[in-house]
Amino acid sequence: MKKTILGTALLFFIMLGAHAQKSEVYVTDGKAIKGYDAVAFFMSSRAVKGSDNLSYNWKGADWLFSSQKNLEAFKSNPEKYAPQ
Repeated sequence: MKKTILGTALLFFIMLGAHAQKSEVYVTDGKAIKGYDAVAFFMSSRAVKGSDNLSYNWKGADWLFSSQKNLEAFKSNPEKYAPQ
């Protein structure tokens, strides 16, 4: 009985630790939102792929942008453009 309770408790803490290590944002290959420009969703109302040359690291992920203007807009207020 003690082994069952101990095993269950250990499993619970392992699962809790695994959940705590997840990124705050959706990341694929280190890129947030699959490399799409988060600002373009608001400005152009469409999905636009970002460029590796225009990137900004925020919350442990690289955010890519299609223009310097969009990169600067995101830098000034990431919460406004990041997916909720």
